[in-house]
Amino acid sequence: MIWGSSFFLLFILLLLLAFIQYVILQKTFRKNIPDFPMPVSVNSGENISLSLEVYIPLLLPGFRCLWKTELIWERGKRILTASTPLQRGGSLYDIHFLKTLRGLYKGDSGMILLEDLFGFTRFIVFRGEPVTLSVFPEFETDGIKREKNISGGEEATADPSRVRSDELLEVRKYYPGDDARRINWKMFAASGQLFLRIGEEIPPPSGEVTVVLNSFSQSIDSLHRSSYYTDLLISAFLSFIYAFIEKGCIVNSMAPGMRDPLVFDPGKPDELFRILSSVTAGDRINDYPDRNFFYIISHPQSDSLRDIIDKRGGERKVFIKKITPLTRKQYAKGLFMRDSMGDQVSFLEYRALLQIHKSAEEDLMYLKNRGKGRIHGEII
Repeated sequence: MIWGSSFFLLFILLLLLAFIQYVILQKTFRKNIPDFPMPVSVNSGENISLSLEVYIPLLLPGFRCLWKTELIWERGKRILTASTPLQRGGSLYDIHFLKTLRGLYKGDSGMILLEDLFGFTRFIVFRGEPVTLSVFPEFETDGIKREKNISGGEEATADPSRVRSDELLEVRKYYPGDDARRINWKMFAASGQLFLRIGEEIPPPSGEVTVVLNSFSQSIDSLHRSSYYTDLLISAFLSFIYAFIEKGCIVNSMAPGMRDPLVFDPGKPDELFRILSSVTAGDRINDYPDRNFFYIISHPQSDSLRDIIDKRGGERKVFIKKITPLTRKQYAKGLFMRDSMGDQVSFLEYRALLQIHKSAEEDLMYLKNRGKGRIHGEII
């Protein structure tokens, strides 16, 4: 009975002190509004670093303050979080997020929390403004059979005399936003790193091509890893675009969320990258472009692949991004420990991956039989 009363009195005392501390902080933050400078966009894989300056006038014994933010994308499949304890007085804090993955994240720029050291009470003292952070897709020059895949199609032809060689010229490191037509592909093949040719004259475009991203697939969208597989599809989509740019072509790009094709500017890629940052396996193309010939980069098991046969004339070249399922050994290992992505694959998802892996071949057969020579399909 005595212990119960003591615990109750301690709890009431904590609530009273917490209220006093809360009022003090509220008055301080009304006069000096904290600023949490969150970036608008970053590249995938970058470590986000923020510098925060927060003034805490007083911390009563037994209490502490914490800064925290949580940005969420695609129904919680991907989350960006960061936090740091706050000290009394005015201090500058360096905040670091973990490795960022593609997505359109939304949440608060930050929150200041008040809690007691025993964990009984916790209050939000200050909440920052709502923010949206675009994490652009990762640009991987994996060279998906570039010479083979970008040949064919009357609008995709390029004058061989205009295609530049990758001779060793003066170079510097490639940064996102640089003109991809200047990339030295031979140096990339030798070193695995991107370098830009300097002081080279860029000839005018010698052709035009339309490339469409078809990410829709109900089967993949239902997977916990759907964002991961869509990342791979978008990487393939960008590889095609940059391969055509390297050939000296004008590239019209189209993705879910776009009404009309966008002429891709390799010097200013942010517009397309911002659109691609939000693409999921549940997003449909509004309508395929009215072109005589265009390329489609698609997930397997997409209903949209059926739509292209009857809606338009002309030719289409479809590349289906095949999903490599987990082996039985990998699946068995994942039952007891998380994999490199931090996920555990359920038995139902494992079976779904096997089915989606087989479906790419079935999609190709369907397109070949129903396309009557107008649909050309390959697997990447």
